[in-house]
Amino acid sequence: MDNGKRTSKEGFKQLCKALDSQYSLTHEGKETPKYIYSNESDMLNRASLGYPAKKVQQLLETKDKQTREHFDTEINKSLSELQTMDIGLIMAALDYNARKTTIKNICNTKYKNIQMIVKETA
Repeated sequence: MDNGKRTSKEGFKQLCKALDSQYSLTHEGKETPKYIYSNESDMLNRASLGYPAKKVQQLLETKDKQTREHFDTEINKSLSELQTMDIGLIMAALDYNARKTTIKNICNTKYKNIQMIVKETA
């Protein structure tokens, strides 16, 4: 596994921990529902790649759910950086919609090229 994929996967684990911590604080210690992770992941995928994970899997014609295994280093590095930014936004207590807007704005400026890479790959 290349370093970009490993970094991206580790970043997602850290993102999940941040979501857990924030959810626990705002929901009286309750466990984070699984959909929170998939919603956050899809938000990052839509903003950066232009599609939710299921659509990316269809475009890449993958049979597994390990979409990052099918991305090049540039995409994985970009996703990792976005996850790190998202963790900071979660820790700053921004709600989902504020994080979504911020991430989308960042993607429209700094990461616009990775949407084109996914479209060319598909």
